[in-house]
Amino acid sequence: MLFRSSLQPGRHYTLVVDRDWHDGWGQPLDKDYRREFQTVAADTTPISLATWTLTVPKAGTTDPVAVAFGEPLDRALMLRALAVRPVGMPVLPGDARAGEADRSWTFEPEMRWKPGRYELIASSVLEDLAGNQIGRPFEVDTFRRVESTDPTITSRAFEIR
Repeated sequence: MLFRSSLQPGRHYTLVVDRDWHDGWGQPLDKDYRREFQTVAADTTPISLATWTLTVPKAGTTDPVAVAFGEPLDRALMLRALAVRPVGMPVLPGDARAGEADRSWTFEPEMRWKPGRYELIASSVLEDLAGNQIGRPFEVDTFRRVESTDPTITSRAFEIR
């Protein structure tokens, strides 16, 4: 059976909550709440590290690695699901920050960058605002067998010179 949403892409809607609606304490609201919005097509594109733009610093500096995603990601997950490490080594200590509108991320190491190969690592728990994860859309066919729900690590290599 195919699920069809009542909300259609490209249409305008108004959500209305009447003031007679009761809050969590059983009290009516102070006034009506109205929110107008326009729908867009569903985002079913999984996150892919290959589409991200990396800006890599020079060796000998503590300049940040900057990553632009091309779309907003969940800020709380972003700050705990992304890290940088030398290939085959532990994660580097440093300061990670979400960028403007959660469309980017920067990592500034505690120590100066040494020349070599590094990797940006991302846990599969990372999500965009539609709930899509790395390599997996939010909308999943529940009749297909799901192999694992344990988080996995994906990486993208880069070089510091």
